Amino acid sequence: MKTRFCFCVMTVSAIASLVNQGWSDEKPIPLDKLPDAVVKSVEEKYPKAKLLEATQKVDDGKIEYEVIVKVGDKKIELTMSKSGKIKSAEELRSDEDDDESEWTTDFSSEKSDLTSTGRNPFFVLEPGYQLVLEDDNEHLTFTVLNETKMVDGIETRVVEERESKNGKLIEVSRNYFAISKRTNSVYYFGEDVDMFKNGEVSSHDGSWLAGVANAKFGLLMPGLPLLDAKYQQEVAPGVAMDRSEVKSITDTVKVPAGEFKNCLKIEESSPLEPGKTDVKLYAPNIGLLKDGSLKLVRYGKVELKK
Repeated sequence: MKTRFCFCVMTVSAIASLVNQGWSDEKPIPLDKLPDAVVKSVEEKYPKAKLLEATQKVDDGKIEYEVIVKVGDKKIELTMSKSGKIKSAEELRSDEDDDESEWTTDFSSEKSDLTSTGRNPFFVLEPGYQLVLEDDNEHLTFTVLNETKMVDGIETRVVEERESKNGKLIEVSRNYFAISKRTNSVYYFGEDVDMFKNGEVSSHDGSWLAGVANAKFGLLMPGLPLLDAKYQQEVAPGVAMDRSEVKSITDTVKVPAGEFKNCLKIEESSPLEPGKTDVKLYAPNIGLLKDGSLKLVRYGKVELKK
């Protein structure tokens, strides 16, 4: 006879009582017994994912679920609340996956040499510098502001990113960077994000700060890019884990702003979005030229509003 688990609605005190009596605080649960809110949240976050297995846990009287899903050829373990909130996401690596040690994640040795203003060969961190990228219906503007912010004990420079689509604002983020006086490498300390819907802020998804919730600063742009180098841009577990691999340092790229030689080609990915990659191209002394379908249309210094 096949054993079936039945999880009835219980009060917190009743659950705690069962745990104290020796009831296991972790049990497998059939997928059809998962709360609707958990299933819906998985479907929204990973539309093409396949649910593989689930476990119900009780910790200090609170019910949580560990759900393993398959996205493409990757498996992801999600820790979720009963209401469907994803508390963490971790890619489960197999022996065939790249060794995690190939991705450089610790840049703490640079911390004493960081400053909030400078110029990297492919990233300008000087107040008033601006890049504008466009395609048919999207518009993206990066502006280095005359503002700084202390993050994880470091004075960082604020770079504003404004993105609109079909003339409507969809995102404004304040990104925090610092540059090494020793190596010219630019480091990423986090961002505050405002997502817009119908002209109003709808969420702050993607926000993170180094030094908060186990997040650490990552490398946005090396001072000397080396072919095949792999490094972590963002180190905010469960929130932002973008990483980069240098694919080329000799590309010639033509965009509306001009034709540029010896460009840097970066492939970005994230263990939080297995199977998805994005390509960005950077020009020497200019910065970002292409981001997906977006192409640079103008660049240079602008007068900042006081």
